Amino acid sequence: MSEKEKTRVYFFDKMYTQDGHELYWLHSRTEDDYKVINGTRYPTNSINPDELYVNEYDFYDACEDIVKADEMWNNYAVPQNLIDEWESFDENEITEEDNMWI
Repeated sequence: MSEKEKTRVYFFDKMYTQDGHELYWLHSRTEDDYKVINGTRYPTNSINPDELYVNEYDFYDACEDIVKADEMWNNYAVPQNLIDEWESFDENEITEEDNMWI
């Protein structure tokens, strides 16, 4: 198996229930999770309930960890200003005053 096939990509996504509520979906896939049918890639795994979030802030926290860990990801649900903030975050710039809030 090549390195490309082992690469895991995370997806920051959301969907809406029939009654209008948002469900946040943090899922990941590798090349092994797809099957090609007539030239189109289809995922071979279904929605795992453990990947769903009803609280957007818990979802954002999980996404933030992925961005800061420098993992591969695709964003469909997180506001871009949060992504920009996470990407520019530098732990070395934390002051003593900042630490009392962490």
